[in-house]
Amino acid sequence: MAENGLYDVLRMGISSLRAQSRAIETVGRNMANVNNPTYSRQRVIFGDVSPTGGASVGVDIIEVQQVRDVLLDRQVVREKSGAAALEAETAAYERGEAALGETISSVSDPSLASTTGGNSLTNAMAGFFGAARQLSVDPTNSTQKQMFVQTAKTMTERFQFSNDRLAEVQADLTDQVSNDVDKANLLLSTISELNLMIATQRHFRYRRGYGDSLRRHHA
Repeated sequence: MAENGLYDVLRMGISSLRAQSRAIETVGRNMANVNNPTYSRQRVIFGDVSPTGGASVGVDIIEVQQVRDVLLDRQVVREKSGAAALEAETAAYERGEAALGETISSVSDPSLASTTGGNSLTNAMAGFFGAARQLSVDPTNSTQKQMFVQTAKTMTERFQFSNDRLAEVQADLTDQVSNDVDKANLLLSTISELNLMIATQRHFRYRRGYGDSLRRHHA
């Protein structure tokens, strides 16, 4: 230490005290959040910021790590991704059911699991096949013939209407997927910029320590 001079010794001491102060702050955060289930405990990683082979410029905090289980983190990510996919799929099905005039709910009684609106495709098809059965019983009945033709027309119109509504739902879902992809790309770009900033700061700290070492070497 005598070679470094009094100034360098004091500078090393200040650097060490600053690092210890940040470590105490980290311990304080851990203690303050001991009952917080969403908080991940942190730990401080100390290290010498001097370049390899150079004179020591003191201890500093290299990194503040979160103490987490990597396997559990991966499982949580997978489960959240799967849940989000199921929620999106359910929402799409519900929109499709609404377009068809159908409402399907998850209930224990199968007879109550599906309900239909008055203009639903199911009702139109049921009316058509009911009229067809009635006509088959009495093919010469003019009233039944008219009823059969009318229900066939109603079912055809309902098919066309449902097709148009489903096309609208498909277009809306396509736009939603496109917007979600744009948001994801924006988040990835932001993360990339943050990683670059972190790498730049680490490089700057390394170069600063290396420069101080060279100045002391040539002094």
